[in-house]
Amino acid sequence: MESYKVKNFIKAIAEKLLPGLVDSYKFTHFLGYPPDTEYVYLYMMARPNSEMTKSEQVVFFGLQYYIKEYLEGVVVTHEMIDELAPMIRAYGYPQFNEEGWRYIVDNHGGKLPVEIKAVPEGSYVNRGNVLMSIVNTDPKCYWLPSYLETLLLEMWYTCTVATHAKELRSLIEPYVQESCDDLFDINFKVHNFGARAGPAPEATRLAGMAHLTSFVGTDTFDSVYAAKKYYNEDNAGISISAAEHSTITSWGTGKANETAAYANMLDKFGHEPLFACVSDSYDYEYAVEHI
Repeated sequence: MESYKVKNFIKAIAEKLLPGLVDSYKFTHFLGYPPDTEYVYLYMMARPNSEMTKSEQVVFFGLQYYIKEYLEGVVVTHEMIDELAPMIRAYGYPQFNEEGWRYIVDNHGGKLPVEIKAVPEGSYVNRGNVLMSIVNTDPKCYWLPSYLETLLLEMWYTCTVATHAKELRSLIEPYVQESCDDLFDINFKVHNFGARAGPAPEATRLAGMAHLTSFVGTDTFDSVYAAKKYYNEDNAGISISAAEHSTITSWGTGKANETAAYANMLDKFGHEPLFACVSDSYDYEYAVEHI
């Protein structure tokens, strides 16, 4: 396939053209069902425990984001199909279901005729139980639930991060009870500083929101904004003013300059309830004991 067609196909996916957000073998799966098929009912679950994990439960989280970002409202148009159909055929699928997608545009205004049910997000559910289900509401769109499987199963990521966060909270809780004045402190004991390690902004955003299901402290502001946008959650996360190594070392090497950097922190942020200052730019023990 010509390189420009490859680039255009990638561009279509990046622009959230819904018919392209799929494992490509699903392009022709509408032809594989029995002729009298009217409804296809699918469900999502975390498989029963295996050697891969010790967790017997999973936190369900992320569905509302995917619905609002990709599935809600008018999500397909004739213009989208005009752009995608020839690209998909050139990609290797001459029998792409163009007619089915145009039917959705003409008869449903570009909105998806599906019904999704789910347990409340944030629920801690035993493995092997249904987390969510999807079924088509128009018998002519029997092929649609499975077509959306690719996108919906990306929730493995948010569910996994939320589950790990829940398990970390449970792990450290007895130690927080033993060593802190107030259990409220646990909300800040696993602080999210992972944005720079994320593979892409959306992944960072999703992981950040999943982390916020168990903790409050985060430096990933995008996740706080996303929690407001997609979950109507005001101030889901909190952070504080803090130094980084460049704001300390930029004052120059040597103990006197490091002391000046600390003095500047006190001058600029001393009126705030809490702030953080890195102490290991040069000599951690000296900084703690003498500065």
